[in-house]
Amino acid sequence: MFSQRIKIALKQHISDYLSLYTFVTGLILMGIIFGAIVVNCLSYESKSNLLHYLQQFFGELAQHQIAEPQALFKESFLHHFQLILLIWVLGLSIIGLPVIFLLVFIKGMFLGFTVGFLISQMGSKGLMAVLVSIFPQNLIILPNFFIL
Repeated sequence: MFSQRIKIALKQHISDYLSLYTFVTGLILMGIIFGAIVVNCLSYESKSNLLHYLQQFFGELAQHQIAEPQALFKESFLHHFQLILLIWVLGLSIIGLPVIFLLVFIKGMFLGFTVGFLISQMGSKGLMAVLVSIFPQNLIILPNFFIL
């Protein structure tokens, strides 16, 4: 009985706000595409500097010289919690709505840039890095942006 009411309320909510969900999805997708395009606009020096930094990070990762996983999780959680809190605070007034849309676009742009850079510079190894490190966390993060 209770689950039936929740399903009905959820369907009603989605149908009421479908245009907003579609708009936010479009913003994220545009940000991802824009970020992937920005990768191709980088100069050779910028690409090589980023690739060198990335290879240095992977070298430290292979030698287990990175921070503890708990510390990394805590830092990542805190970062995303702050972003979600900022979106929530901005959502309290109509004035914050354009800033929220800008933040969602920028999040998509960062995601697109990261994925585009890893795949363009590292090929299949970059694709594996994306599938292992970026894709799983964004399965949790992106739906939160839609819900917010």
